[in-house]
Amino acid sequence: MESGPTTVRPDTLLQPLVERMTQRSTKLVVVTTAQGQLIGVLLHEEAERVLSGERPEQIWQDCEGCPGQWRVVASAR
Repeated sequence: MESGPTTVRPDTLLQPLVERMTQRSTKLVVVTTAQGQLIGVLLHEEAERVLSGERPEQIWQDCEGCPGQWRVVASAR
C-alpha cells in the first residue's frame, strides 16, 4: 500500500505550508475542497517565489456560475 498525495485546502496559510513542504521534500501538493473536489496543484518552487515577493503570472479567481478559473495578472510581466 502507498500513501495518497498530500492535499491541502485553498485557505491554508502559505508560509507554514512551504516550511512543511521543505521539511518533507515535497515538490507539490494537491489543493482540494473539503469534499475532495480538485482545485489545482501548488508547486513548491512557485510557492517559494511568491513568498519572496515575486508576483505570480496567474491567479485563481472565483467566477459567476463556475468553480473558478486562472486569470493572467496584467502587471506580472
